[in-house]
Amino acid sequence: MSRPPSLSEDQVLRYSRQIILPGFGARGQAALGSAQIGVRGEGVAARVASLYLAAAGVGRLVLDRERGDLDGDPDHPLSTAFLAELNPDVGARVDRVGEGADPVIDLREEHGFAAPPAPLRPARAALVGALAATEALCRLAWGRGGEPGTLVPALDWGLPPLPSLPTLPPPEAATVVVLGAGGLGCPAALALALAGVGRIVLVDSDVVDLSNLQRQVLYLPRDVGRPKVECAAERLSRVAGARVVPVRARLDRGNAAELLAGADLVIEGSDSLETKFLVNDACVRAGVPVAIAGVIRTEAQAIAIVPGAGACYRCVFHAPPPGGGIEAVCAREGVLGAVAGVAGAAQAQEAIKLLLGWGRPLASAMWLFSGRDRFQRVVAASRRPGCPACGGETRV
Repeated sequence: MSRPPSLSEDQVLRYSRQIILPGFGARGQAALGSAQIGVRGEGVAARVASLYLAAAGVGRLVLDRERGDLDGDPDHPLSTAFLAELNPDVGARVDRVGEGADPVIDLREEHGFAAPPAPLRPARAALVGALAATEALCRLAWGRGGEPGTLVPALDWGLPPLPSLPTLPPPEAATVVVLGAGGLGCPAALALALAGVGRIVLVDSDVVDLSNLQRQVLYLPRDVGRPKVECAAERLSRVAGARVVPVRARLDRGNAAELLAGADLVIEGSDSLETKFLVNDACVRAGVPVAIAGVIRTEAQAIAIVPGAGACYRCVFHAPPPGGGIEAVCAREGVLGAVAGVAGAAQAQEAIKLLLGWGRPLASAMWLFSGRDRFQRVVAASRRPGCPACGGETRV
């Protein structure tokens, strides 16, 4: 990628995944850099929205909130001190939103967060915050999108009930394995920690790179070169004393059973299509539910696989395409960081619903989302006769 004259080499690397988005380029990055956005609200939704706006390079953020006890902690991912260190290109101040802020994201209203059971509310709030940031960024970069903070997905998706669901431990007693500590794993693990999940096993083999910081919001510039799982575990431990087990490894056929052993539920957040199929097969064989998501450009999708209660990932997609993975596609096509936040929070929401036995999960259904087009829908998925995974033929 050639360096636009208005951006430094570090900025090109930091924002590389969004600069290459169709119609975005250096002009879109400049529009973000010159913008001022106001964010009203003190809760999880407003703080998550602010993280993604700062990571994307919005020049000035006005945070209309009261300072809380956590705000002075530079390692708490929802603190004002963490936000201030996240991106040196961004100026953030706590103040009342006045003239000059456009758009203003008002996340003071709880968008029905009080309706679901308490452990589900943080994931719900994180999802709303990431959605609001997506809408604001699309409006600034492309002049498209509605009023930020008004697009909220349904909790039960309007789907028919399932014949049966597994009985799982409640969140505080559960072990959830999160595969991947990147664009999907960061928001998913954060939402799980906020929900009070008892034990989070975070699996990733990579180190933090400057190009990650545009979407992987548990990491700061001082983390570049450090293992992701170590940094993420440090940050998540600040969230209500979350118990996080970092595992620096890359899941493959040889270690899948070992890495997934003891899991009550799995969140698959890797950037490898081959890994998504491998995890599906392993979880179906072990009878462990798994939430799988993917993201590219401004689009996302998510599905919950509940063995014995609906379609699996292979029922829907059959097999990974030859010679390519999501990482290569994202490097070529780009991704808006806040959209990864939407998908990861949606995974956490589905995981917590399953742990609680509450509502209708995305089993035998897939959620499709486009931030740029402000579009979302749920499509039904059916079990495929002769599927080699849920038909019992696949071996890991």
